[in-house]
Amino acid sequence: MSERIRELEVVLEFIENTYVSQSLVELAQRTSDFFVNRFKLGNCAVELFGAHHRFITNSNVSRTYLLIEKRVRSILDNTRTPHFVARADDPIFSGLEELGYALSAFPIMAGKDHIGNLYLYGKTTVEHDMQLITAILIKLVKAAVHVKNYSEVKHSAISDPLTGLYNKTYFFETLKHDLARAMKEKEPTSIVIIDIDNFKNFNDTRGHMEGDILLKGLGDVLRNVALDSHTTSRFGGEEFVIHLPNTKTGEAYTWAERLRKEVETHLEATISIGVCTCLNSSASASQMMKHADEALYKSKGTGKNKTTHYLVIDRSLGVIDAEAHHVTG
Repeated sequence: MSERIRELEVVLEFIENTYVSQSLVELAQRTSDFFVNRFKLGNCAVELFGAHHRFITNSNVSRTYLLIEKRVRSILDNTRTPHFVARADDPIFSGLEELGYALSAFPIMAGKDHIGNLYLYGKTTVEHDMQLITAILIKLVKAAVHVKNYSEVKHSAISDPLTGLYNKTYFFETLKHDLARAMKEKEPTSIVIIDIDNFKNFNDTRGHMEGDILLKGLGDVLRNVALDSHTTSRFGGEEFVIHLPNTKTGEAYTWAERLRKEVETHLEATISIGVCTCLNSSASASQMMKHADEALYKSKGTGKNKTTHYLVIDRSLGVIDAEAHHVTG
């Protein structure tokens, strides 16, 4: 009875520590922390639906961990049962001696689906705690499936279904928030609006399916060129908008030109671009969008496949054409 009570207490502790997770990465992190602290381990790694977290990351031994887990992962994929390595009899696991640990590895199963793995590194294997760990993994699976479903619903609410980029609503929400912060810090903000040249003609001659493929391709190019700090969105049709926080005039123009050339190189289309940079972020979101749209209109009206850059020094001073005034800073 006392063992059953202990099991229930540990499982409850796991639930309390992990069920507040908002993402798979957070859940993996909380799970690894829990196992290390509860089972007095030297290290722990968790894989869940592609998300991964290791309790201790040491560049000197991380390659050893990765090699061991690569080997064990293939075993777990084939057997779908726990695997224990107490000694390094197999040369593939010789790195365990270097680490000074035994390894206990568990497949994480959601029914018949293999959704991840748990790697426990300790002085001994945890075979004697199999029943307890199995009970914990059942709760982990429920949490992982819930978080994954929540993340997918959340993503679908803020993303464009065709390209996977953010949608117009999410873009404006984040832009207004970031502009308010940037204005306090007096940081520059840039907005980039792009439009596919002659897209209507492309659709009419090639068909809407080919048009969708082109839009998806542009979304892929944007993801490859955008930095982690950028917010990329599809506003609808062939128009895309990107927010470049803390980006000066010359940097914004250089980035936009790189994007334009990447599209010209990799897609069967060209794009026209309008850029607006506000040096102190005093312009509102609607003002910046208006100026960027005006710059785009100029690009399309003066030959297409080009970038026009407008600059706002302060919202009280209006807007100027950065290229015409030779502004490069």
